[in-house]
Amino acid sequence: MEKNVDVLRDWNFWGTFSPNILIREECHTLKGSLSKDNALFIKGMRRVGKSFLGYYLISTISKDKSLAINFEDPRIEINNGKELLEFIDYFSYKYFVPEIILLDEIQNLPGWEKAVRVLVDTKKCYTVVTGSSSKLLSNEMSTKVAGRHIDFTIYPISYVDFIKFKGKDPFSMSMKTKAKIVYLEEYLKYGGIPLVVLSKNKMRLLLEYVNDIIIKDGLSKYDIKELPLKKIVRIIAENPGMEFSLRRVGRTAGICKDSVERYLDILQKVYFCHSVEKFSPKTYEPIYTNRKVYLNDVGFHTLFYNEKGTKIGKVMENIVLIHFKRKNNDVYYWNGSGKEVDFVIPSKKLLVQVCYSLSDQKTMEREIKGLESAIGAFGDDWHPLVISWDEQSTVKIRNKKVKVIPLYDFLINGI
Repeated sequence: MEKNVDVLRDWNFWGTFSPNILIREECHTLKGSLSKDNALFIKGMRRVGKSFLGYYLISTISKDKSLAINFEDPRIEINNGKELLEFIDYFSYKYFVPEIILLDEIQNLPGWEKAVRVLVDTKKCYTVVTGSSSKLLSNEMSTKVAGRHIDFTIYPISYVDFIKFKGKDPFSMSMKTKAKIVYLEEYLKYGGIPLVVLSKNKMRLLLEYVNDIIIKDGLSKYDIKELPLKKIVRIIAENPGMEFSLRRVGRTAGICKDSVERYLDILQKVYFCHSVEKFSPKTYEPIYTNRKVYLNDVGFHTLFYNEKGTKIGKVMENIVLIHFKRKNNDVYYWNGSGKEVDFVIPSKKLLVQVCYSLSDQKTMEREIKGLESAIGAFGDDWHPLVISWDEQSTVKIRNKKVKVIPLYDFLINGI
């Protein structure tokens, strides 16, 4: 037991650990969700900042009377949920009763679910749990925790936080449009993984992180083959927003359609990518045809596609999707009669097109006709929006004014 305490000095404020905690948009929401009646589950991709959000929560409760356990540290000799409870009992008797406990990357601990339930049932402290797999809150896991949890999915940092991480205020009246665009270019190129944002060795870190996702979260936990997985990762990274044909991808990866479906499911479980389904205006339910697949972080596009340039329009789409998901919106796409709308947000009755520029007449016609066709299919109470790189104007269709707004304005101020 004492050996574990010695190791944990490296991970706790009462030891030698002193993290540089940067405040981000999610902090306020997470703090307001803390309750001794429920465990707070923070899920998301590796390196997206889950642990630091956990330490932020500790800093708001008690640095001196907290207990953080990182289950990715191989020195920690806690092998299952029962041993975790025994260690917490020992620590509480020998040192102090923690006011808040952080269980970091808990998916690595067998039987953790029942241990978390016991911690919540005793209501002696706040319990914060982080994990890098969406299996963390599968139906089976939720049953074992008996609904005693509130869950949050954390994404790479927002554009607003990206600018703040650079030491600037995105809401300042003195911030020039040119500066916003310079920051936006970097944000689209390298993404929003916190340590990548702050690092000078961005490409090296991105490569390290994608390898961690493939090896630690993929190959080590699932019965899959390395070469097909890497091929599918590359296909998704090089082509964000592509209509994902299982047969076509299977031919490229050298595996069957059903295997592609399984590999894609795994990559979504470890938060490498997200699927967007086609929307049906008749049933308000998705239609399971070809889905579109986007990256969780656009930095992976640069990592794989850097020497070929960039698909700026698709990267912009990707950024907009993650922005909507960060705001807890269900997102779909739509097409019909040869027309398409990039994103459909049913809860807001919002139709969104994303394009670099409307200056080209053919592009203008394509984007506007897509919106016009969707309004005809969905109803006049739906609201159209076009997000461009830096253009701002108004277009009229079907007696509706369509706002065209710059991407940086959308990401800072919303709709």
